[in-house]
Amino acid sequence: MGFSSWFSTDESGSRQCECVDQCGHCVSREWTSESSVSTSEYSICVARARVVCMALGPVAGCLFQESPPLPPSAAQAVQRAAETTSFVSSLRRLMGNPGYILLLVSYGINVGVFYAISTLLNQVILSHYQNATSDAGRIGLTIVLAGMVGSAISGFVLDKTHKFKETTLVLYGLSLVCMVIFTFTLNCGNIGVVYFTAGLLGFFMTGYLPVGFELAAELTYPEPEGTSAGILNAAVQVFGIALTSIYGWQLDLVGDRWTNVTMCVILAVGAVLTFIIKSDLRRQAATKHNNRPDDQ
Repeated sequence: MGFSSWFSTDESGSRQCECVDQCGHCVSREWTSESSVSTSEYSICVARARVVCMALGPVAGCLFQESPPLPPSAAQAVQRAAETTSFVSSLRRLMGNPGYILLLVSYGINVGVFYAISTLLNQVILSHYQNATSDAGRIGLTIVLAGMVGSAISGFVLDKTHKFKETTLVLYGLSLVCMVIFTFTLNCGNIGVVYFTAGLLGFFMTGYLPVGFELAAELTYPEPEGTSAGILNAAVQVFGIALTSIYGWQLDLVGDRWTNVTMCVILAVGAVLTFIIKSDLRRQAATKHNNRPDDQ
C-alpha cells in the first residue's frame, strides 16, 4: 500500500478509498448473471479478469514511481528512514504489537465474512427466489456499487476527523447490524428488500476495508507500511478461504438462515476484538510532534 508514500496523513485515507478496486466484481457479476452460464464459463471469466490484472500490474510498476522524491509529510520521512531495517526485524516487532495482532484477526473476520457472502450469494438468493439468477447478479453489483460509495465516504470522514479507531469500530458495528438485517429479511418474499439490505451490507463492509488498512498504518508506525499491509492482506486471504468453506458447508447442511446467524456471531467476535484495540495512533502523534512550533 503506497498511499501514505504519496499523500500526507490528512489525505491518505480518502485517496486510498477512492482507489478501492471493484471493477472486476462488477464485470464478473454482470457476465455471470444469466442462468445459462456454466461453471466452466464462469472459471474462464475469472481467468480473463486475472490475466487483465496481471497485465496491468507490470505496466503500473513501470509507469509509476514507488514514491515521490520528497516525502509528503514529516511522518513519512521518519518512516522512510525506518525502511532500512530488515524484514525479519520488522516482522518480529509487528508480531509483538498487540493492537496490530487484534486488528489482524478482526479485519480478517470482517473481510472473510464479506468474501463468503459474495462468493455464495447466487445460491442464497436462488434458495428463496426461483428464476432470480439475473437478480442475484444485480444484487451482487448493488453490493459493489454501494461499497464504492461507502469507501469514498469513510475515507473522507477519516481524513476530516482522524478518528481512526472510532471510525473502524462504527463501521464494524454497522456491518454487524446490517448482516443481522440481511439474515432475517432474506426470506421476506420481496426481492426489492433484499436489494436494499444487501446494498447496506456492501456499503459498510466494503467501506471498512481501506479504513482498516489506515488503522494498521497508525498502529504499526514507523514500520514499513508495505510489510504491515502485506501481512494484513495475507490474513484476509486465509480468513476468506476458511470462512467461505465454512459458509458453503453449513449452507448445504442447515440452510442460509443459521449459516448467516453463524456469520453474525463471528462478526460480533470481531467487533469485540476491534473494541479492545488500544487507540495508539503513532503516525498521528509523530505528525503533530514534527509540526509543533518551537517553544522558544
